[in-house]
Amino acid sequence: MAHFDVVVCGLGAMGSAALHHLARRGKRVLGLERHSPGHDRGSSHGSTRIIRLGYFEHPSYVPLLRRAYAQWRELETAAGRRLLHVTGIAEIGPPSGTLVQGTLASAHLSTDQRASSDWDTSSTPPTFRCCGAPTRYGASSKQQPAGACST
Repeated sequence: MAHFDVVVCGLGAMGSAALHHLARRGKRVLGLERHSPGHDRGSSHGSTRIIRLGYFEHPSYVPLLRRAYAQWRELETAAGRRLLHVTGIAEIGPPSGTLVQGTLASAHLSTDQRASSDWDTSSTPPTFRCCGAPTRYGASSKQQPAGACST
């Protein structure tokens, strides 16, 4: 009977990554998947996914996300091809809302992504104006920095 240090059930994006990293660390691992590879029953199926440093849920994710970007580049090197295509993203919502405030708080911790308060709004609907940066995560201040757009 075979013995394993770790058994990973489900080999989607997260399970496969866990299995890969555990094996790289010298663990004896077994991966189990109920469905055939490339199935459409998991949370990461489809042709597109998103990863971003301006993670609105909380800025504490930024260090983890920076490591994830580095690991994507390592995986690309090992695969010998480009796998991650970095593009832009527009996070749109009320200036005082969780999405905008959280995204800005995270973006301020990142050197690879920045939040702009001076982008051209001349062609955007008035309800989609940019907002000022919060002074801290969850800040409820109504003050905006000089040059920020008004709503």
